Amino acid sequence: VARLSFSSEAVVSTQSTGELHFRKLFGEPCFYCCKSAADEIVQFNKTWCENHFFCHGCDVHIKYSNSKFLEIDFLPYCKKCYGKLPDELKKRLKKAAESLERKKVGKK
Repeated sequence: VARLSFSSEAVVSTQSTGELHFRKLFGEPCFYCCKSAADEIVQFNKTWCENHFFCHGCDVHIKYSNSKFLEIDFLPYCKKCYGKLPDELKKRLKKAAESLERKKVGKK
């Protein structure tokens, strides 16, 4: 599973002043619909409308406050869909998560 991450500082430096003012006034755009997210959920360094925060495996709406979900490629998946993934993929995801944790501990 390949992941790309970009520094938010680099993104901010390329934005126009008008865009920065818009984001201050109306909030971040939803990752799914690109509209201003009124009831926003910030997860995986992305902003989502409450209505667009759903499992990307089965499209079931995830209630952020009381649901358990997992992240795969910075997208939310319910536990049921995660359980349906092939065992080999789950092993690779677990190994990648453990590797990230070791790197975080090593930097401290």
